[in-house]
Amino acid sequence: MKRFWLVLLSLGLIVAFSTSAMAVDVKFSGEYYVAGLYQSKATLKNDSATEGPSTAFYFQRLRVRTDFVVSPGLSLITRFDAMERAWGAARSVPSAVLDTQSQGTTAENENIAFDMAYVQYVSPIGIFTAGYQSESTWATVFGNSPTTVGKIGYTLPIQNFTLILQLVKHAELSRTAKFNSSWSDADYNAYYVMALYKFKQGTVGLANFYLDNHTLRGVANYKDTIPLYVVPFLKAKWSIS
Repeated sequence: MKRFWLVLLSLGLIVAFSTSAMAVDVKFSGEYYVAGLYQSKATLKNDSATEGPSTAFYFQRLRVRTDFVVSPGLSLITRFDAMERAWGAARSVPSAVLDTQSQGTTAENENIAFDMAYVQYVSPIGIFTAGYQSESTWATVFGNSPTTVGKIGYTLPIQNFTLILQLVKHAELSRTAKFNSSWSDADYNAYYVMALYKFKQGTVGLANFYLDNHTLRGVANYKDTIPLYVVPFLKAKWSIS
């Protein structure tokens, strides 16, 4: 039954988002930073030959987000990072390993790497999203590890309440054009149910994370890892008089 509803939802999103259209508006936003770093004796040791390395360099990053507004309520959103590197430093060796908090490798980020590409549809019954989007940004900044992953999301705001449903693809280990696998179901999927309530002094929320991890299938002594997390949080400001 779960697979049936997943296929039905996917077909509905394909029909909704696959119609050809020209953007009626394009919005750009982003940031650029450049900084210098000096580091000397990077340990707490004193009078030692291993007090730590000393280094000094400049580094930078350009991040650009583009919103292609196809029609009121329907947008294609992309984001890329470019020239994320230390000035004059040696370039990284190309590999297939993704960089930290990115969908590009280190070598790609030193040139240009796209991290986001998703469709957003703001409808009368809620907000639908599908594609590579921001991930691991729940609750407070503390403890988050923001990155981007492929997922389908649904957000329903009702006055001060917000309901959020997400289907997340962390790892795809089924047979594809780029991956030869003998296993039919060795993926890592996640299912999120989150609720928020905003009040005058702040926000309270509760999240339920169901992590369906089968990536070790085929390994000796294999066991599925399917943890279930319940994560509450409260952000508020009160004045004490």
